[in-house]
Amino acid sequence: MRITRDVLDEKNNAAEGIITEVAYMGSQSIYKCVYYQGKEIRITQPNTQRDAGERLTWDDHVYLSWDADSSVVLAS
Repeated sequence: MRITRDVLDEKNNAAEGIITEVAYMGSQSIYKCVYYQGKEIRITQPNTQRDAGERLTWDDHVYLSWDADSSVVLAS
């Protein structure tokens, strides 16, 4: 899953939301986002660079996307 502040061109396999929680865990960052009518999603991203520039943080409006073959349906 990808998370960015940049508006996405694609509409399939994409969503937008607001970051509500952030956890920096050394080699990875975990973001909790609220999107689409209050639904929540958690995104884990590797921290691949020591200084990643301007980091995503609380209350940022973000865009999420993922590859079509990365989706899995969980039934109850």
